[in-house]
Amino acid sequence: MALLSRAAAAARRAPPPLISRGGRQIRGHASEQHGGGRQVAVVGGGLTGLTTAYLLAKQLPASARITLYESSDRLGGWIRTDRVRVNVNGTRGVVPFERGPRTLSSLRGNTWRYDDLVLYELMLDLGLKPAYPKDLPRYLYYPDHLVKMPPDASVFDCLREPLFRECIWGALGTAASFFTGRHRGALPAEDLSVADWLRLVTGEGTVGRNLVSAMIHGIYGGDIERLSARSVLDRMYYNVHLPPALSGRRHVPAHELAFVERMAQDEMVCAAANRPKGSLIHFGAQGMEALPKALEDALAGQSNVTIRRQTPVTNISYLEQEDKVQVTSKDQSQLYDHVVSTSSSDELVKSTGDTLSTLADIESVSIMTVNLWYPIENMKPPGFGYLIPHAVPAAQNPERALGVFFDSDVISERGPDEPAGTKLFVLMGGHYYKSHGDAAAAAPPPPSEDEAIAQARSLLERHLGIPRGTPCHAMARLARGCIPQHNVGHGAMLRRADEQLTAAFGGRLTVANGSYGRVGAMGALRNAHGAAHAVVSGHKSSGLEDFTRDPVIADVPITEIPCRQPQITR
Repeated sequence: MALLSRAAAAARRAPPPLISRGGRQIRGHASEQHGGGRQVAVVGGGLTGLTTAYLLAKQLPASARITLYESSDRLGGWIRTDRVRVNVNGTRGVVPFERGPRTLSSLRGNTWRYDDLVLYELMLDLGLKPAYPKDLPRYLYYPDHLVKMPPDASVFDCLREPLFRECIWGALGTAASFFTGRHRGALPAEDLSVADWLRLVTGEGTVGRNLVSAMIHGIYGGDIERLSARSVLDRMYYNVHLPPALSGRRHVPAHELAFVERMAQDEMVCAAANRPKGSLIHFGAQGMEALPKALEDALAGQSNVTIRRQTPVTNISYLEQEDKVQVTSKDQSQLYDHVVSTSSSDELVKSTGDTLSTLADIESVSIMTVNLWYPIENMKPPGFGYLIPHAVPAAQNPERALGVFFDSDVISERGPDEPAGTKLFVLMGGHYYKSHGDAAAAAPPPPSEDEAIAQARSLLERHLGIPRGTPCHAMARLARGCIPQHNVGHGAMLRRADEQLTAAFGGRLTVANGSYGRVGAMGALRNAHGAAHAVVSGHKSSGLEDFTRDPVIADVPITEIPCRQPQITR
């Protein structure tokens, strides 16, 4: 794959960009022959919507008109950095709190996914300065104490812990599966839950309950008995069933290779991807909100971009004779050549009526987050934080907690007015707040914010020995429906939704949201890139094509993956 310099790539793409930041060119226009004068709407002003609008403004001709609709008065979605004045026992200052995602995954060495390339393109365009914290120890809480995880824990450390000892039979079953190859050659005929698939591979259920459930809590806040292994575990799932890659080669989905080929045309993006780094990325003292704010600032200066805040979209419909999509908001209706919906599936269903009824079956979970700051340093072991597996019984997890992150370790750079202290972030809820099956066993409702703070302090006393009465600054937030759940049957549901979308909107409505595709902040960037690419290319696309079928897997030499050269892992 030929690599082009940023200057050469920009020159090839277009006439001179319209705006620059600190001397860096951050956007260019395609020629008028490719989609000149098109009207495009982006519904939703979260990270996905902002990124989609930015990439459209960068790549479409100057004559294209882009309208971004956001129902609230704030852009950025779940990413939010609050700077709060604190006064705890006479210690005063301004403490930044991440109220949503606090870091991005660097995908270091991951040869199955390349979502990070979108982030590096944006950082280069927008002049953002990333921070790469060093890798810190991670823990699980089981059964009543923190357990350090490999590679920071030795083999002997692991053998002393019930968490790992209980998984020995499962580990032996997994090894037998790989040595005999009994699961290779064909995918399971039915879509299995994560728990059922692990029982198939390991021969028992402890690995799922003790280890994998904790990982799933950290990503999806979900239940391994309900989530689809095929949709959620992707690389792990397919590598078990595929013949092993030959030495010096890797399994890579074909659609990922096509994406890499496009992105690798910019050698600076590849250089950023290949730079040695830890597993996490954030923006230091600027906070995670630096990314959506930079996107917002870039869009605000564009004459062909309109941002409509406090404008909820009430209806989206297709006018077949005009071959256009009509978007109705509180005060007007407007026709567009293409619409990208970055709203959640339930919001999209509300605005399209029965047209996309299949999407109503996609679930989501709510997460209660509690931020706490103590004016005392080192009140916990050094590390990234810990997750709580489903194996911990409800009696020992009355708070319905998912995990605790040590923010003062991960984001150690302090602002000029931030006093020293310990900053913690407690996650609760997820699937524990959902009710399934018998109504008599319905889950209690989420706690109030005050109740959540009390629960978090109780948990920290039990887990970390921090007395619940220790003075601190604390605040809670319930993020309702913030994480979509790709449950068993998700792929089949998306196939039906793809058919509905194509039939009802003629390929003029594209969806880009974690309800259908990749979850998390990094996934939001990649979802946005896919939607923008479809619009710029003039393709009639539902946005679901890559998620409705099992991927075609290529067997690729490592040397042909330009954005994964220095550090390659399976």
